[in-house]
Amino acid sequence: MTIYVVVVVTVVFTIYSAIVPILQTPDESPHIRYIEFILQNHRLPGKEEYSDGRVLNQSSFLIQLNQLQQSLKIARNPNFHFPFDSIKTPPTQDIHLSYIFNHPPAYYLYAMLFFGFGWLISNGFALIGIKLANYFLLLVSLYYSYQVGKLFSDKKDTLFPYVLGLLVTSWPMYLFLSTGANNDLLVVSASCGLSFYLIRAEKRASIKVKDFLMICIFLSIGILTKAQFFVFVPVVFWVILKYFKTLEVGKNYKKLILSCVPLFFPLYFYISQIILYGRILPTPRDVSYDKAQAAVSCHGYSLFHYVKVWFFPRIPMIAQSFIGNFGWLDTKASKETILIVSFVVLLGLGGFLIGFLTKKKFRSEFKPFVRVVVPIALLLESFYSFLFFREYLQRCYVFFPTQGRYYFLLLLPLSFAVLVGLRKLLTPLGEKYAYIIIITLICLLNFYSIAILIQRYYL
Repeated sequence: MTIYVVVVVTVVFTIYSAIVPILQTPDESPHIRYIEFILQNHRLPGKEEYSDGRVLNQSSFLIQLNQLQQSLKIARNPNFHFPFDSIKTPPTQDIHLSYIFNHPPAYYLYAMLFFGFGWLISNGFALIGIKLANYFLLLVSLYYSYQVGKLFSDKKDTLFPYVLGLLVTSWPMYLFLSTGANNDLLVVSASCGLSFYLIRAEKRASIKVKDFLMICIFLSIGILTKAQFFVFVPVVFWVILKYFKTLEVGKNYKKLILSCVPLFFPLYFYISQIILYGRILPTPRDVSYDKAQAAVSCHGYSLFHYVKVWFFPRIPMIAQSFIGNFGWLDTKASKETILIVSFVVLLGLGGFLIGFLTKKKFRSEFKPFVRVVVPIALLLESFYSFLFFREYLQRCYVFFPTQGRYYFLLLLPLSFAVLVGLRKLLTPLGEKYAYIIIITLICLLNFYSIAILIQRYYL
């Protein structure tokens, strides 16, 4: 069964990788430039590039990619970064300068290893190297999704871990992002790994030294990948404090000290950032972005107005981009598809919530999951709500306030809750048939997504 799931995920990943052209995933060009800069200079961008972004703009590789994109005649996809309907190569200095310094380096250091090996052969192989790096991250997500499912499966329900792993790693938007350079992929993998060890600690009511080491590793990787991962920090501290006695510090203090070594890397990085730039994630002035977004104040409205814009259009747009808003926000799934998938997801979450509130056995079984996931979800939503209102008050930024991919940190917990909830609601049909229905739905969603991508890019 394991090999079948791996083969299915590999095949679907390959299909997406083959049909999605270069520079189509969000912000792919600065992602690639970040990787390329590290490879060329054997260091991260520093204060010199921060004050003068011309070095970041000097990328013959990206110019060639842009020209290739034009030669493929994929010109119906204009976007702010690369207007493909123009014969001129657009300036990228402001984009790279602002974007690169707002992103910690973990994903770029990791992808650079694969990119560099491919670079030794050709530019094309360098891009394949990035895809290969993403594929291994996909397998990590698959493995830990399976492990989380295994924590809650029994002899009567051996399919649950496999279906959960398939659901997480076959999500169309996740596979789409995996076709190009994107640090969200490492966030998903790290969150899957960290979620597993935290949930297992809650389920066992104890932490082993090996688990403590893995918690430190995944936490370090995550917060060195994207700022959103900091929402895990309070939960990690809480779980460790809660089961601190089970670590037997007096007996294992040397191992525990060594286990904390991975935390040194993000600590060193962020302290260096503060020393160099005065903040952990410096934000150089992005002239091109300022021009694109007219600064119009949205202060002074009623409380009802702010609640309204937080919910609508923000929530529907998050759902849309979580389910099917591909490329540079111009290849969208139909409204009917978004509504159907949203209904199924809400149905699954409702089933899980009803079971948790009304069934004592259900609540006892899934309490370890809820104790870890709910605080993370609330912290993440609070973080993005704060960013939304900060941006909204400054710019009236409502046309695309929060992207669905920002919530991929919750892809495993969300898939788990939906799967358990749907399984509960479909129990009268039998678990096997419930899984068949769920797998059929995810297959149909992928067929549909692949079809609209092919239509968008090639027909």
